[in-house]
Amino acid sequence: MDLYDVAAEVLQKFNKKQGSVKNLVFSSNYKNVRQLYALVCESLKYQEVMSTIFDKCSGLLEDKTLTRNRELAIVLLYEHLVGKGLRHAGSLKRICIMRHKKEVKEACSQLMQEQGVDSLASLLSGQSQMFNNLPIPRYVRVNLLKTTVDDVKATFEDEGWIWHGQLTLNNFRAEVEGLCDDKFALDPLMPDLLVFPPATELHAHHLTNNGSIVLQDRASCFPAHVLNPPSGATVLDCCAAPGNKTSHIASLLGNSGRVLAYERDVKRMSLLQKQLQKTGVTNTTTKCQDFLSVDPHDPSFANVEFILVDPSCSGSGMLSRMDHLSSTTCQRLENLARFQVSILKHALRFSSVRRVVYSTCSINEEENEQVVAEVAWQVKDQFHVQKIFPMWPHRGQGSSPYADCCIRMSPKDDLTNGFFVACFEKTEKSATLCQEASAKKLKKRKQRRKDGMNENMHKKKKLSDDTVG
Repeated sequence: MDLYDVAAEVLQKFNKKQGSVKNLVFSSNYKNVRQLYALVCESLKYQEVMSTIFDKCSGLLEDKTLTRNRELAIVLLYEHLVGKGLRHAGSLKRICIMRHKKEVKEACSQLMQEQGVDSLASLLSGQSQMFNNLPIPRYVRVNLLKTTVDDVKATFEDEGWIWHGQLTLNNFRAEVEGLCDDKFALDPLMPDLLVFPPATELHAHHLTNNGSIVLQDRASCFPAHVLNPPSGATVLDCCAAPGNKTSHIASLLGNSGRVLAYERDVKRMSLLQKQLQKTGVTNTTTKCQDFLSVDPHDPSFANVEFILVDPSCSGSGMLSRMDHLSSTTCQRLENLARFQVSILKHALRFSSVRRVVYSTCSINEEENEQVVAEVAWQVKDQFHVQKIFPMWPHRGQGSSPYADCCIRMSPKDDLTNGFFVACFEKTEKSATLCQEASAKKLKKRKQRRKDGMNENMHKKKKLSDDTVG
């Protein structure tokens, strides 16, 4: 097969979630791996635009060369319109595109007009406009430390908004598209998350200004709900800035218990502290320190049972980061994955920890399923990967045995940023052993205290006897 056939096959497998770009490229056995990887990444980067152009070309849709092979059409259109031309294509592919050259040009003009741009370069540089066509709602998290969902609902109704009710999971997108400019609703899974029509401007709203509501993306609200610490729990957030997830945890705890929030960067620590102050968080202690430098066996962490690990990642799921596929190199992904493995393993070393939630705003398998699989294998005697939100339809991807336990979110499927969440639970046997070990330590501590008191009493009596004598 030539370069374009192989690239189309890789693209097709990636779209079917059969592996990461990197793994699929290397397993293709194509001789020029670098050339193939670059073409696949660029084709993926502009896949939405090329796919839309393809759909507007009836001649291409009916061409036998491209029958049932949308990915090949995407690759060829990318190379024809943006890349290096079809010099590596065989005669059939070259003729196929050139035969419909006029139709492709007209489709590009039509799409540019629809997008309000005057050149193909502007259309491609504004790739995010393709996602702007998705009805991405305005998500509003209710801060339960300052108000209630009912009170926030009543406030917006007083302002003229119409309450739609709770959305359904299976029909979420259609119902969001049905939200008129004056309607708002409740998320189908998270009871503290409100959903407003796309582009609703609430940055200057008085509830936003006083911290009663937080403008937080739907995807980033999942980790705190998956962690789900009970009232009075001690929680550790190991990469806490800018503070949305930390304040969300405090909100779910009702400011009970204790949250330890670690952030190693001084400037980001300032953002974290401002967010906690604004949202009325009082149960959180912030530490400007690298979490990896923390001793998990320090007695001060004896009560830590819940840990959130939301480490640095490529950010490839963020709608504002549409350059991720070409700009994130294999080497950077490997470096990020190594760091993510190390910080997740470190969190699992805390003696009393019962649940650790791992999340990223990445769509790369290397940072998600592969990290979980590597760590899960190393801690299999103590922890298992718990299946979270079983009703959520979009699970992990790839060949990882834990893929079905994890959840993914995407702009197209879930109208939110690309995101990944997994959860490690301590096994019952391991939890029992930890409880027994803690009980033994407590018993020894009490015995030492008792022995010390007896020794002091003996010394006092001897001193008293000596004085009398």
